[in-house]
Amino acid sequence: MAQQQNFSKYLKKTHTVLLVSETPQNKSYTVHNSTIKALEQVINLYERKLKEMNPQATNITYDISDLNNYIDSLSDMTMMVLDERQGLYEGLAR
Repeated sequence: MAQQQNFSKYLKKTHTVLLVSETPQNKSYTVHNSTIKALEQVINLYERKLKEMNPQATNITYDISDLNNYIDSLSDMTMMVLDERQGLYEGLAR
């Protein structure tokens, strides 16, 4: 429960950079105007992956454990969240 309380302070932050590495050779980053938008991007990445794996499916369902398994399967994932008061980015690993 303490981790959830600590993470909640980041949900109201602005500028967030999402760094994702599906494999050590495949790295990308996206820039978002909020941490919430960066989290939504993680969900979008997973949903795209599901569509690639199931191109004929018209309806795909998943639950939070499936999303967590996807995140755990990534080679790396980090969010760099701007702390505007300090003028520094804080790294949040999965």
